[in-house]
Amino acid sequence: MREYTIPKIKKINLNNEMLEKISLVLILLSMVFIGSDRISLDIGGFTVRFVQLILVLESFILFLQGKYKIIITIPMIAVVASHILSTIFTFDLRASLAYDFWLIYNFLFVLYVFYSYAKSTKKEKVIDLILFSFIIQSIYIYIQFIVGSLGYNDPFFSMQHYMGIYRPSIWFYEPSYVATYFSVYFALSIYLLINFKTRKYIANSINALLSLILITSTTGYLAIGFTIFLMLILNIKTLLNINKKILLGVLVGIIIILVIVLNMNIGFIDVFLGRIFRDGLVNSSGERIGNWMNTFNIFIQYPILGIGPNAYMRYTGSGTPPTNVSLELLANLGITGFGAFYYFIISILKKCYKKISETSIYNKAIVIAIIVFMVTLQANQNYMRLYLWMLLGICIGFTRKKD
Repeated sequence: MREYTIPKIKKINLNNEMLEKISLVLILLSMVFIGSDRISLDIGGFTVRFVQLILVLESFILFLQGKYKIIITIPMIAVVASHILSTIFTFDLRASLAYDFWLIYNFLFVLYVFYSYAKSTKKEKVIDLILFSFIIQSIYIYIQFIVGSLGYNDPFFSMQHYMGIYRPSIWFYEPSYVATYFSVYFALSIYLLINFKTRKYIANSINALLSLILITSTTGYLAIGFTIFLMLILNIKTLLNINKKILLGVLVGIIIILVIVLNMNIGFIDVFLGRIFRDGLVNSSGERIGNWMNTFNIFIQYPILGIGPNAYMRYTGSGTPPTNVSLELLANLGITGFGAFYYFIISILKKCYKKISETSIYNKAIVIAIIVFMVTLQANQNYMRLYLWMLLGICIGFTRKKD
């Protein structure tokens, strides 16, 4: 792994304290709106999210501070190379070139930005800021849920309406997108609670659980189950030795939440969770699981380089994207791109998890959160999601920094 630092401009007199404050505000805004699909501009036929402009500005502030770092690794090169090769044989050149552009953008203005920030900031402070950004988003989830329950719609970010139930999605494209991202919040909070046993992580764990319930996404409910299962496996010894009062408090809090939700007579538990047991996972997924075989068949036809980055909708003529991130990679980039991308992710997670220091719990927490996120993403698509690249950047920063 090689790191490159862009030289700081010395001729300009800069107020470093002011730049630090601006940088912190921009990082927080980026974390809060990292999934803001619906706050965007149409520039030249391409959708540019508002948060992407914030990230460009943050990279400039980091540059002025002399903190902006660029790293180049073999897995990163492999990801870029696989996209270029697949683009040469693509079925939709315009769409593939646009994806190649956003790939470079994600490296320069998402992964490197959060890597630079995480490397120069204490790990606990980074984690606290992530949790705070989720708290802000959860507040808006509660607002949307209450407004929807009263029979109104959000005038700023309209909610989906399904079987008489309003579904909060705040500024994300749809509820399943919010649930996928909030799986990170739940996993992060639960892991930190188990290891640190502090009130702030108890509060965040309960808040994350309630948020996922109110988002009303089957994906979110599956994420809750998988996270709890994973935590039991990874922390069985710690759980056996945990303070009984803390454990009892968490259990009572969870039970109270469930009792309140079940007695609100709003039906979404039955609609979005009960149907898994009633109708089975395939039927309860809508058409998502049913479309997996169609996506896999495209991979079988073009196994090496796929049909081209982001060429799926043009190739199928369906107007809908794949509904599984791994199958999306296989169909669009073939086994070459699939292998390169997971090699890229696994190399980061492996190094971060094995990093031994006094603050290695934070490393493990972010790694486990990314794993939960990636598993949850198998019920959705788009490996270019900004929050995935944000988390990977932070993960690399935790690997490279010293507290």
